[in-house]
Amino acid sequence: MKAKKFINYQGSKSAIIDFIMNGIEEFVNPGDTVCDIFSGSGAVSAALSEKFNVIANDVEPYSSTLNKAILIDSSVDQKNINDIMITARNHNNFLIGEEGIREFIVREKNNIENKNLIDILDLYREFQTVWNSDSLSPEKLRKDKKYNLFTRYYSGSYFGISQATEIDSLIYSINQANEESVDLLFACLFYAMSETSFSRDGHFAQPLNFETNSNRGFLFRSKSVFDLFEKKIREIYEETKNNNNVNNKHTVYNENFETLILDEEFMNSVDLIYADPPYTDMQYSRYYHLLNVARQYDYPELTETNRGFTAGLYTEGRFQSKLSQKSNAKDLIELIMEQTYKYGKILALSYAYPRDLKAEAVDRYTVSIHDLLSMSRDIFGANRVKIFQIDYVHANNKRKFGKPVIEYLIICGNSKQKFNTYHISEAKNQLREVIPTNRNDMYNTHLYWSQKAFNVTDSLIESFTNEGDLIFDPFMGSGVTVLQAITRGHNRISVGCDVNEMPIFIVKTLLSDAFDISALQEMKIFSEQLISLINYYETTCSHCGKKAIIEKVIFDKPDRNINYIKIKSVSIKCSCNNRFLDPADFDLISESMYKSHDLKEIDCEYEFIKNSKIAVGDKDKLSNIFTTRNLKVLDEILIMSQSYSPSLQNIVKYMLMSFLHQCKITDKRSNSQWPLWIPKTDCVERNIISILQKKIKNFTAASRYIHNNYVPSSIVSNFDELENNRALLLHKGSQNISDNELPDNSVDLIITDPPYLEQVLYSEYMQLYEPILGLSFNLDDEIVVSSGENRNKNEKDYYSLLKKVFVLCSKKLKLNKLMCMYFHDSDLSVWYKIVSILYESGFDYMGQTHIKKKNTLKNIISPKKSLTGDSILFFRNTNISKKYEDGKESIEEIEVNIIQEAKHMIKREGALGTTELYDDGLMEILIQNGWIRTLSKRYKSLVELFELHLFWDKSVGKWRISKNS
Repeated sequence: MKAKKFINYQGSKSAIIDFIMNGIEEFVNPGDTVCDIFSGSGAVSAALSEKFNVIANDVEPYSSTLNKAILIDSSVDQKNINDIMITARNHNNFLIGEEGIREFIVREKNNIENKNLIDILDLYREFQTVWNSDSLSPEKLRKDKKYNLFTRYYSGSYFGISQATEIDSLIYSINQANEESVDLLFACLFYAMSETSFSRDGHFAQPLNFETNSNRGFLFRSKSVFDLFEKKIREIYEETKNNNNVNNKHTVYNENFETLILDEEFMNSVDLIYADPPYTDMQYSRYYHLLNVARQYDYPELTETNRGFTAGLYTEGRFQSKLSQKSNAKDLIELIMEQTYKYGKILALSYAYPRDLKAEAVDRYTVSIHDLLSMSRDIFGANRVKIFQIDYVHANNKRKFGKPVIEYLIICGNSKQKFNTYHISEAKNQLREVIPTNRNDMYNTHLYWSQKAFNVTDSLIESFTNEGDLIFDPFMGSGVTVLQAITRGHNRISVGCDVNEMPIFIVKTLLSDAFDISALQEMKIFSEQLISLINYYETTCSHCGKKAIIEKVIFDKPDRNINYIKIKSVSIKCSCNNRFLDPADFDLISESMYKSHDLKEIDCEYEFIKNSKIAVGDKDKLSNIFTTRNLKVLDEILIMSQSYSPSLQNIVKYMLMSFLHQCKITDKRSNSQWPLWIPKTDCVERNIISILQKKIKNFTAASRYIHNNYVPSSIVSNFDELENNRALLLHKGSQNISDNELPDNSVDLIITDPPYLEQVLYSEYMQLYEPILGLSFNLDDEIVVSSGENRNKNEKDYYSLLKKVFVLCSKKLKLNKLMCMYFHDSDLSVWYKIVSILYESGFDYMGQTHIKKKNTLKNIISPKKSLTGDSILFFRNTNISKKYEDGKESIEEIEVNIIQEAKHMIKREGALGTTELYDDGLMEILIQNGWIRTLSKRYKSLVELFELHLFWDKSVGKWRISKNS
């Protein structure tokens, strides 16, 4: 439940609710009883009420009222609202007449409309209140009981005269209403009072001076308390009219916290106490005293000092918290700790403390964070204290851009959870020590786009699962998640899914065919037989006149669709050690490269989908990107393999798949990232037989690795057959997975690398493999953005399908378990959309960490704007769909806070790259504060913001605070 917002509350935790809930949910189970002992505006209590029985307590009457309105069913109907407003308006008319102030009301209205400052100031000086008239006193008003408290206490100060009479009249009407709706009605009145109060930020610390703040004064005095009250109550009605579930499991107290924690019966009734005490010597009651006056309505005596009445027009009886007194605060917090420890309960303590202790004064804090942590460890023991923390920015009406703090959540006691909890901070520390690699004897045998480091996957598995747990990857790709999960060392279970056949084929070949001993023996014979195909690459050495073998031809092919080439060099292998063929022989080589051949297994006329983004033109086909020689050799290899066992046929296809990008016309670097592209100059044709012989050696080494690390028959056909070291592979779009294939609430961890918009067009890339190896692909169910001809794959479709997968993941993943998702993009709008749909799908963001990687060509050329390596985002499954809320800060505030944090990071760590600034702090701050969308409206990426405020040092490819720093 999201708390209904009635007032602007100092120190509200509404912006970091997920952070608090994540911590608490590690220690208690759904249905347990949690007490929010300093409940304030009810933001945390409301969030807790979704999963726990809640006891909300606060010593302030207004807080008790707000929490009852939020937690306890108190809905109203249309007739109630109409009756309340009629009664209030009738009483208002009566009150104005009885008080003899109709002329004042008319004059005030005219002065506001005409913005007549002099006359309105005179009017307020004339109007009699308890503060300026000897004939009016609290005692007299109390005795008369005319429902004129606000009229005679706060007219002309916090409120206008008309506004004050409306407040009095609403209180009169509320007190005539049904008892069960009184708290909700008062909460709506508090809203109207906060919206009309002539003070800072809707608080009541002291009224503003009308003469020096006249523009604001006229604006606020033009507001109607009646209208704002009615607007709020009707808004609540619309939200709750279809809610028939009366909630009786929550309780609200209006007690001093000491009364509760010293009560044995109460302490035995709770499982966890959440405490968000005052941090400083500023008394909260000064901000909200008028709300208590309205709720209690007892005409309190006026507070006087030796200087006269207070600037805030305070009244007697205002609560003064001992927790805001340095002489008492430490002892009282210690009392809370001692009592929770005594009764074996869990304490979750919220505390905010300045981030930069050199720049921020801490003299007003009643207890230092150091003392707080020391006390908790001394009382509970260091092994029973867990500390969560996030960076946040507190609003501060004395500062334009807020105050940077660290929000701490200190949880003391033993977890009641029946399942193991996993600590993301520890996992992140371990990942920082990992040197990522995707190279070992098994992974050396195949190549796949965006293949992730297997040792990073190992670290995630070890951090977040136990033996026997099920790990799911809805976008299986190269199969790393599945392959690592079921190794003998991990003893886990895995389910992998992919929309295309190649990922399924990769894992099946490695875990099934590689265990076929006879196929491995056949491979030796097959390797020898391959030599018979070397004649396709035979030529005569220009140096010795003997037979030589062509290893590589470099040539220009100006037109992709025409087989006209100009050879530049021919690399050969000859017994005389001559390495290059004489140019005089190039014409013969050209003829052999494009000699006409009949093909039996390969469809050389296979037509690609037109898409200029991946270099495919109109009516483009397979034969345009291969030499006919290499197509013929591939065809002969496939025909040759058919005389062997099905397992060896699969192994041969697997090996060809791993280097098919090198069999076509490629560039000197054999770039695998553009499988359907060929260059116009410096094209390369390679000797397929030579490469395949090396791949056979590699697969032989891989088979030994597989035998040592996996169990035979590890691929099962259905979910019921799964057990340790076994995997289930699903060939379909993950959005179409059925409950039979993967039951709800069965998964312990998700590790996945989802497709990123149009970055990798997997299914269209598969057009290289389908006409040669017969590996099918699925265009319809692919989650991608593509401009391919007739594909109809736009951003709307992409996000819609991706959300379906995330919703499915939330159903399949157990409650509170994690999804570890690779994601890296500098575009802030993309971040916002991804995070938003994850929240709507039932996930909460828990943070992220950077995974280092070798620089790509793009990173080297453009390090300022490129993100290197990978980023893993951690999301906890809540099973509750919610809106990802935007923060309330303006874009100017966000800019200042982000740059301030960036400079703090650079000051602490030294010059930092774009990736480090993104992944090591700034994105976490943006996401946790709800700032992404606001910032994305002005900046496409953080780089644009950095360029305005930081200095880019080209010599090291990093950002500095200034040129000379």
